[in-house]
Amino acid sequence: LMTSRGCPFRCAYCSVRSIAGRRLRVRSVEHVVEELLFARSCYGIQGFEIDDDNFTLKLDRAKMFCEVLIQRRVDLPWYLPNGIRAEMLDSELAYLLRRANCHTVALGIESADPAVLEMIHKGMSPEVVTRAVGLLHAEGIRVMGFFIVGLPGADLESDLRTIDFERTLALADRIYHAYAPYPR
Repeated sequence: LMTSRGCPFRCAYCSVRSIAGRRLRVRSVEHVVEELLFARSCYGIQGFEIDDDNFTLKLDRAKMFCEVLIQRRVDLPWYLPNGIRAEMLDSELAYLLRRANCHTVALGIESADPAVLEMIHKGMSPEVVTRAVGLLHAEGIRVMGFFIVGLPGADLESDLRTIDFERTLALADRIYHAYAPYPR
């Protein structure tokens, strides 16, 4: 399910801005929930995933989505497999995600090296990731992590530090990708 498209961030490893544009365009929460209710009643769906690249960019909208799922008793298990940004998560959203039946959240972590994160324009730190993983674990939500080896500014030592950092997070799953540059 896509509830939004576009990305204003400048991450050096990502092609979303080239494909979906820089401006975030969102569908109304009510329309998305109506679509889910229709799919459940007509097709018997038993769960769903949200494939947005920036589901939590508008934090109030993400919270509203969860609240409407709860109020309308959608009661379907779902997850966020595309990797939300760790800094776009607070304790209230983690709580609402769980109450709304979200069972798994992927985080785009990429690297644990602050210099590499700065070079790729990630705008995040390992401490923020640790905090986000803790918030999700506290609510009983499974956490997956996405990592990239060979990023600009990375070397063997920084990639090994990232692996060591990943091991401290107690992730349910981790996915490593090799860096592939995209034309701008």
